[in-house]
Order: sequence, then structure tokens, then C-alpha cells
Amino acid sequence: MHPYISDSGRLKGIVSVTMDITARKELEMQLQRMATTDPLTGLSNRRLFMDLSEKEIRRSTRYGLRLSLILLDIDHFKHINDTHGHDAGDLALCKLSDLIRTHCREADITARFGGEEFVILLPETGEKGAECSAEKLRQALMEIEIQFQPRSFPFYHDR
Repeated sequence: MHPYISDSGRLKGIVSVTMDITARKELEMQLQRMATTDPLTGLSNRRLFMDLSEKEIRRSTRYGLRLSLILLDIDHFKHINDTHGHDAGDLALCKLSDLIRTHCREADITARFGGEEFVILLPETGEKGAECSAEKLRQALMEIEIQFQPRSFPFYHDR
């Protein structure tokens, strides 16, 4: 801002220049999402998971809180890709991601860690709570049937 003063020394007005940076801020947020989110599943990627989990581990250590980790890996994922194609494999990854989102608490830190590997960090959760959460996920996973044209296949291969 710059004051506009008359010859007599009186303030006549203020000159101000403004810029709308909405588009720039939206682009910055989009780039941040791209850097921290798995593009296929929409879950956090490994980078964001590591950042968030390090903070949660420090918090848990500082306050003596319990902390658990669930690791998920799709058994026979190569078989899904080889038999039904990569689009079917992508659909299976997305279905598992949806299941994780549905069954996890807001405080849990979830991520696609790589390939068909997923992780869930459960703050303030001990062994029994983690076992219960993992069992609920396993049971829900056994119920998923992947609908992929021209046929469907069970998500849980050993069924």
C-alpha cells in the first residue's frame, strides 16, 4: 500500500495493488497431494506414511502410549494380474484400499506402502486392539468378490 498525498499534505487516498493467487494456491495443494498420495488408491504413499508415523512414534514414546502396526499384503497378487489382467489387479488394490478406509479410525495412519503392500499404524492401540482390527479386516476381505468383466473372482484366493 502506498498513500496518495495532495500538494497540501492531506491524504487523498491509498494506492494498493492486489493479485488473486487462488489458482497458484490450488496448484500448490495439487502438487502436495501428488507428492504424498498414491495415485491409484488415494491412500497416503510411503513418503507421507513415514513422515506421519515418525511423528506418531515420537508422540507415543514421549507420553508412554501404545502403538501398533498392521501390515497387509495381497497373497497371490501376481496370479490375479496374470490370470485376469492388470486392470483387474488395479481394481483389487482399489477394493482393498476402500476396505481399509472403511474399517480404520480417523486417527489411524494408512498407506499403500508399495506394490500390493499396505500398512496401518494404530495410535494408542495395544496388541489386543490391533489383533481385533486385523481380524475384522481379514473377515471383511474374505467377503469381497471382485466384479471384473466378463467374470468375477474372489479377493481371498484360498477360499
